[in-house]
Amino acid sequence: MKSELKRDAEAGAEGHATVFVRIGRNIGWLLGGRAFSAIVSIAYLAIAARALGPARFGAFPSGSGTATCGSPPMTFSPGESQCRPTSVSQPDSEVRRA
Repeated sequence: MKSELKRDAEAGAEGHATVFVRIGRNIGWLLGGRAFSAIVSIAYLAIAARALGPARFGAFPSGSGTATCGSPPMTFSPGESQCRPTSVSQPDSEVRRA
C-alpha cells in the first residue's frame, strides 16, 4: 500500500514538472514572438526611412499616429454598446420584507 502511495506521489510530482515545462516553453514562444516582432518593426522602420528620405519621413509618423488613433472607433462593434439590464431601485414603501 505504501508503495502505491509513493508511486502516486512521484507521478504527481512528475505531472507538476511537465506543467512547468509546458509553461516555460509557452513563455519562451511568447517572448520569442515579441522579439521577432520588434526586429521586424525596426527593419521596416529603417527601410521606410531610407526609402522616404528625411523630408518625407516626417509625414510617416503623422500618418501612423492618425491611423493608430483612428483604429479603435473603427473596430467598435454594436455588440459592445449594449446595456445589460440591472436591478431597478424601488421606493422603501414597495420593498417586501421577509
